[in-house]
Amino acid sequence: MRIFLIILLSFLFLSTTSDKVPRKYRGVYQGTVTPYTISEKEQAIQIAGAVLRVTIDKNNVSVDLDGKTFSTIPVLKAVTKEYSTYTLELEDPLGKASIRIAKKGKKLEWVCDGFENTILVQ
Repeated sequence: MRIFLIILLSFLFLSTTSDKVPRKYRGVYQGTVTPYTISEKEQAIQIAGAVLRVTIDKNNVSVDLDGKTFSTIPVLKAVTKEYSTYTLELEDPLGKASIRIAKKGKKLEWVCDGFENTILVQ
């Protein structure tokens, strides 16, 4: 009986800690970013504008910006009637970012310091 209880509790604990992205949100979202500046190792790089591509898988989010790819595990932050919000801990120079995925339609909003909020479409 104890073994059954331990297995049940461990299953419940493991299922609550994983932030799997629902299947309907997965896919490739693409949009354009307005001009921005990134600081990389004591040097500021000015970029005129770029194509931003966000690929969402079951347990992973990849951000492709100007040919550089950043990957991370999404953490569910909030769920409302209209959006699901995930936080992303990306490598430098991007740092902390978040994405808001619309429940209706195939839209994603990219929010990151140094960038304007950008709407991406699937």
